[in-house]
Amino acid sequence: METLAINPVLAGFSLSIRGRQVTADLAPFIESISYTDNLGAQADTLDIVLDNSSGIWLNDWYPEHGDTLECSLGLAHLTNPPLTCGLFEIDELEASNDNGELFVIRALATGTEKALRSKNNKSFHQTTLNAVIAYIATQHNLTLVGDIEVLAISHITQHQETDLEFLTRISREYGYYFNVKGQQLIFVKYADLSGQTAVMSIHKNKDTRYNLRESVKSVTTTARLEYDNIKQGKKHRSKVTQLGRASADELVVYTKTDDPKVAKTQAAAALDNHNEDRLTAEISLPGDYRYVAGNVVHLPFLGKRAGDYLIKQASHRVDRSSGWTATLLCQGNLQDE
Repeated sequence: METLAINPVLAGFSLSIRGRQVTADLAPFIESISYTDNLGAQADTLDIVLDNSSGIWLNDWYPEHGDTLECSLGLAHLTNPPLTCGLFEIDELEASNDNGELFVIRALATGTEKALRSKNNKSFHQTTLNAVIAYIATQHNLTLVGDIEVLAISHITQHQETDLEFLTRISREYGYYFNVKGQQLIFVKYADLSGQTAVMSIHKNKDTRYNLRESVKSVTTTARLEYDNIKQGKKHRSKVTQLGRASADELVVYTKTDDPKVAKTQAAAALDNHNEDRLTAEISLPGDYRYVAGNVVHLPFLGKRAGDYLIKQASHRVDRSSGWTATLLCQGNLQDE
């Protein structure tokens, strides 16, 4: 069998299968490694493209569904620590000869197993947001991580939703991002993430590509809140504003709760959801261990829209032609003129 030359940049990765270190064994076959880190409920992914000209990946080395993978990138960097991608489970295998004999291993982050993706029906009464999330974490033997505000919930129903779908709905309704990583169920408030100090400034150079997009609509900073107080049998109306000013356009939010604090929290979350894609930036550049979803980076080269941006998705790729590159999908802070 012909031995392929090993690109020194490719040698800066580490890969284990079922807990066994296989970096040296796989290095001659690696064409590319792609890792995507997501901020929200979407599972992180790991794709490994292998040279299969010998046919070994369709025969003796054919992987098994459910095999676990661990991967790190950037080990060849002399000063920075590596990027630890985490633990993954093989989800799909593909072989083709459309562009040479290739074999692709696609894996999903562990923690998004079948049980979390099975539909359930359950009603929760006279409880709290934290208790609901903790219950689901317990059902899947997950450790709940995050500072979740104590918010009273008189009633909420999960009807023909998977636990992932249900968690997605309530996290957005109350102003949180969540993800399952390994054995952890992580909940973080929007405000806590976007208010972080930037981990670094990214400066434009010949290796940087960017795409800035801003909606022409003005920021909606006012929500007209209407909520039914179930205990009192009364309808309440109020307004919630952000950024210290009212907007001409108003977002109407209707909910049922006994607690004005809960109603205002839901209104603020609805405003965040409504405005989240107003200012976005996509940046392609050389890879770095700090490019992970949930981190904030400073983009000083965007003129009037220069500032801090929250990374919502970080896609990393290592291949033989380009080395280690990353593409960041970022959300800018709310602003208006």
